[in-house]
Amino acid sequence: MALDLAQKKALVADVNAVAASSLVFGALHVYQGGIGIARTTVIGGVMAAGFLVSGSLWPPVLAHLLFDVLAGLYLTDFLMVPTEAAGVAGGGPT
Repeated sequence: MALDLAQKKALVADVNAVAASSLVFGALHVYQGGIGIARTTVIGGVMAAGFLVSGSLWPPVLAHLLFDVLAGLYLTDFLMVPTEAAGVAGGGPT
């Protein structure tokens, strides 16, 4: 199946849009460092492709939500400082 000129132009526009939006998405995660930028750029590309395939923003929005929830659950153990290490006696309000 050969693409006609209009289809080729549409495909190039879609690829450019995925690349541009992925780079912006990655850049918005600069606080995560170089690896975080690279990782979120790739994830942004996957989410953009999900939008193109589905025609809806809901799949990438839900994927982002799920990713953040799972990352939050996983990272909680690493980000939370034990109350003893924080110098809090008893671990609760006094």
